[in-house]
Amino acid sequence: TASIRDRFRGVNSNVVVINNFPFIEELKNGMTSPGQEKAICYVGAISRHRGAMEIVRALKKTRDVHLYLAGAISDSSLREQMEAEPGWAKVYEMGFIPRRTVAEVLAKSLAGLVIFHPEPNHLSAMPVKMFEYLSAGRPIICSNFDTWEKMLGPYNCALFVDPFNPKEITDAINWVADHPEEALEMGKRGQEMVEKQLNWNCEELKLIDLYKKLSLS
Repeated sequence: TASIRDRFRGVNSNVVVINNFPFIEELKNGMTSPGQEKAICYVGAISRHRGAMEIVRALKKTRDVHLYLAGAISDSSLREQMEAEPGWAKVYEMGFIPRRTVAEVLAKSLAGLVIFHPEPNHLSAMPVKMFEYLSAGRPIICSNFDTWEKMLGPYNCALFVDPFNPKEITDAINWVADHPEEALEMGKRGQEMVEKQLNWNCEELKLIDLYKKLSLS
């Protein structure tokens, strides 16, 4: 990320940012319709700082929407607290899943979640899951960080929420469930953004160019 680049520039000015963006075609899968189910998804490491409790609490008042939860839960005490929440009844816990299954989950879902807490390393982060959701043509429900709003806001491909406010998360989930066609259009705009610039096909050119420069130095 740019913030990491700036830290390294204090040591050496020759620093290049290589973003961990997705391959264009890996998760796209020709999606031209809304999610196949009234479902949302979260794919990745599951922890308190990544909004695990707020997500489960938000599910309590969603309107018949369930969550595909893919990834490892960070500790047993967190699992116990999540399972104690009424919203857990709407969770389909999948554990660690292969990439092909990730594509299948995204095809079923109306939107993807990135509800990170405002930790210092999160505020300027570029979570790969965010761009994977978009590459699959799915809008995202994410934390209202300034960095993310400035990056994604102009494309109207995301709903921004207070990560500590389960009601805001609930309202956003209910909105995509109630407006599947509009959510699909949001996802298409995000997908176009990824296809044009936020993908590995662009990033690898920067990496290869760096290798070339280093080999000649």
